[in-house]
Amino acid sequence: MLGDHARAEDLANEVFLKLYRRPLSQDSGGNVPGWLYRTATNLGIDALRSLARRNRYEQEAARAENKNQIAEMPSIRL
Repeated sequence: MLGDHARAEDLANEVFLKLYRRPLSQDSGGNVPGWLYRTATNLGIDALRSLARRNRYEQEAARAENKNQIAEMPSIRL
């Protein structure tokens, strides 16, 4: 889903840490595999959204920097 094995491992660890810190209640029916799958999927989607947002901000910053550099260039007169 992420295309990065190391990042996927980090997210998997995060899922199990969430389960450890907050065990499922008896009301949930104890569907641990379903909870793990859903939580891992949600974390993966969040990571993809975060990456897309970061890329968009970096591209916008690069465009703004290019505009500033062009505006600061002295004009050449013939």
